[in-house]
Amino acid sequence: MDKYIIYGLYCPFTNKLHYVGKSSHGMTRPLQHLNKSHSEKIGEWVIQLKFIGYKPIVKILEECNENNVDEKEKIWIQKAIDEGQYLLNITHNNTLTILKQKEYENEDTDILIIGKTIKDARVNLGFTQNNLSEMAGIDRSTLYRIERGNKQITIKNLKEILRVLDYELIIKSKNTNETNTIS
Repeated sequence: MDKYIIYGLYCPFTNKLHYVGKSSHGMTRPLQHLNKSHSEKIGEWVIQLKFIGYKPIVKILEECNENNVDEKEKIWIQKAIDEGQYLLNITHNNTLTILKQKEYENEDTDILIIGKTIKDARVNLGFTQNNLSEMAGIDRSTLYRIERGNKQITIKNLKEILRVLDYELIIKSKNTNETNTIS
């Protein structure tokens, strides 16, 4: 027997709902969005998320039956709209607006400076992101996020990138001028 559900696709950064759909085959249809969506807008959003190393979160909103699945989908869409959710179901909404919200972006200027410094050094040396990530032994998507100022940078990844770029990380005491180099 087929399982009818209403499902939602949520942003991995903001946990906001961006798509409401229905399925007569349980999780089969919702999970298809993560590879090749039947919706062009959802497909574009998923590709953009994958580019930076993420994917939408799929949640079952409600189990239904064949007789009420269409009505339940409409109810969930209206509920999301009433709550101010930005749905890609709606014709005039597009993925660029979601990405422009950038609620997930980092405002930590120190991390942004590190990311910009790495990117500038990479470009000055004529390296592509692929070149640098291979030489540092990290994923290209990780390097992309670091260059964009992602807070989730590890010291290990940072050290490998700086090693390849011939940079070093120095910690300096304000009081004693003592320095320590992390290598």
